[in-house]
Amino acid sequence: MKNSLSVSVITPSLNQGRFIRHTIDSVLKQNIHNIEHIIIDGGSTDETISILKEYPHLKWISQPDRGQSDAINKGFAMSCGNLIAWINSDDYYVPGALQAVCELFQANPHVSLLSGNTVFVDEHDNITFRTAPTMTKWRLFHPWHNGTGIFQPGTIFRREVFEQCGPLDITLQYAMDYDFFLKAVERFAIHHLERDIACFRSYDESKTGHGYGPFRKERKRVLLRHLRKKNLFKTIWTAICLHIYNTRQDVEEAIGQYQLGCTGQARRLLFKACLANPMSLLCYPHLCFRLRQVLGTALYEHLRKKFHAIHG
Repeated sequence: MKNSLSVSVITPSLNQGRFIRHTIDSVLKQNIHNIEHIIIDGGSTDETISILKEYPHLKWISQPDRGQSDAINKGFAMSCGNLIAWINSDDYYVPGALQAVCELFQANPHVSLLSGNTVFVDEHDNITFRTAPTMTKWRLFHPWHNGTGIFQPGTIFRREVFEQCGPLDITLQYAMDYDFFLKAVERFAIHHLERDIACFRSYDESKTGHGYGPFRKERKRVLLRHLRKKNLFKTIWTAICLHIYNTRQDVEEAIGQYQLGCTGQARRLLFKACLANPMSLLCYPHLCFRLRQVLGTALYEHLRKKFHAIHG
């Protein structure tokens, strides 16, 4: 089947010269002709601009903006594709991914919002883990059950989704995608594609490299804002659930920091969680962590394996 759909890829950028070439090349290798790549740069002072000038096919501007959401909105406004994909300047697409996406949209006119596998990599492109598409309306509105399932680089949508649910809220720094998809799933069903779509890069200098605390805080504000328009009781219940969830996440992050040798940061996170919710210290990950400390790793792992062997 000949693909008649056009694709617009939007990339916000600021001083990502060491990664942006990989992002651009990954779009070029998608093996589809009707694609445009729009890069909105916030006024980079590194080698980004000289790299952009090497690619005559790009549509790009470089000027100060009001943040990532503002840059993405500018890119959406410049785009003309039937399908819209948005990928950050340190992430990249898997070869052939957008071709597979186009084929699925072409064969299924009723599909408007698609989510595929996202592969997590470090700054050297080493795979750390892979996540299947798990974004559902239920998970978006109940993030304390194993997170939201949002992996924005692996999500593509028809133009009508943005026209009805955009633009992005420029006051948000971390949860702009969450806010957008909360609105989108109210109007459109999510289709899952069991295929690797994009690689998401996580490293020390990235937003996620600084921890997920700011993400959780802003997502909580966004979700409660959505629910407040619908149901007061549900809003109160959600606020309680998110409070418990966030303190448990602080405990889990504290354990991770301790294992990395950052004992000072681990103590601060644990103290913060304890102040917010003393019961968070009784969560399963923390109890397991303390039991491992008491028994020693070897004995703990031996008992854990025996327990799982008995209880299957």
